[in-house]
Amino acid sequence: MTSPLAPPSFSAGMDALTIGYLVGDAEKSCVGISDQPNKAYSSDGAIKWPAGIEARTDPVRLLDENGRVIARAGDIVHLRGGSGPADLSPQAPCTERPRFIVNEIIKVIPADEH
Repeated sequence: MTSPLAPPSFSAGMDALTIGYLVGDAEKSCVGISDQPNKAYSSDGAIKWPAGIEARTDPVRLLDENGRVIARAGDIVHLRGGSGPADLSPQAPCTERPRFIVNEIIKVIPADEH
């Protein structure tokens, strides 16, 4: 399923591709990615999601601007974006500084299809 969910706002260095498993931490209210399925959330995978995307942790999922679920825990997500400045603020309610700023969610592969 390919679905550009927010208009890309590319600038130099903001068109990198990263791929990972969607993971979350309800205690920290953070949703990010991991390089392994069923791995616990880590600040190394902290993400700043694009406008219109809401990250939820109980259960872990991403919602689009209409409230539809577009990804769940364990799904593989293909994300376009890049690194942010060192002083980038956390994206509430998550308290962790994002390591990757997402401009676009390119593709989601549901957990039951990989």
